[in-house]
Amino acid sequence: MKSRWVFSGALLVAVFAVSVWTYQVSLNRREPQIAEVTAGVTTNPFNLTGFTKEGALKVYNIGGAYLAFRFIYNNQVYDYQTNPNQNATTTFSVKSGETVNLTVCVNKYCDFKPYGWLPETAPNTRYCEDATDGVEEQAAAAGEAIISIQCWQDNESDTDPYDDFEIVITQPASAVASPSPSPSPSPSPSPGASPSPSPSPDPSASPSPSPSPGPMPTQPETGTPTWLTLALLSLITLITVIKIIKVIPHV
Repeated sequence: MKSRWVFSGALLVAVFAVSVWTYQVSLNRREPQIAEVTAGVTTNPFNLTGFTKEGALKVYNIGGAYLAFRFIYNNQVYDYQTNPNQNATTTFSVKSGETVNLTVCVNKYCDFKPYGWLPETAPNTRYCEDATDGVEEQAAAAGEAIISIQCWQDNESDTDPYDDFEIVITQPASAVASPSPSPSPSPSPSPGASPSPSPSPDPSASPSPSPSPGPMPTQPETGTPTWLTLALLSLITLITVIKIIKVIPHV
């Protein structure tokens, strides 16, 4: 009889202990998590649009991941690699209304592609907006046009918000050419002293060339000095006078 009471008491204690343990387990039990299907996810790779002008593209890598960007534009492939919190500028330029295909990878070989992204205004992005504020301010201060702000998720099955890393894509400001200095105007003559026009030469009256003086003619030399000639003339005159005197008395 006594052993029966002992067995019944032990059974009641065991049942009570199991009940307490079950209750504690039920308090610590978590509800099973159901993966949230977020609308509006842009999966990787994707087409990038919304360009407002002609120019290059600039991608900012925000977060703690090494990222590679593969652009396909006009059937040409352009690859760029960035370390965490760095950026890269494309060597090609896009125009307004065009489309560029972009693949985001975690290494330069594109062995692993993150799942996709949401805009920062989506409800399931948590810290994304705060993480991108600094880059937005930096880009705006540099005159860059914001094209896309992206909050990324590594894996489709993850239940975490889209905050694994962030990407901001902009178009840098166009270079402004410095104006060339304009030439200073030459001083205009005062109206009071207008210069008189110089007479234009008559085209019909061409000046005749002045004759150049020729060599002076030389007198032929007679070979007889001048004083001797005068002496002879005087002598002849004297003889003629004497002859005339001799003839006069006989008349």
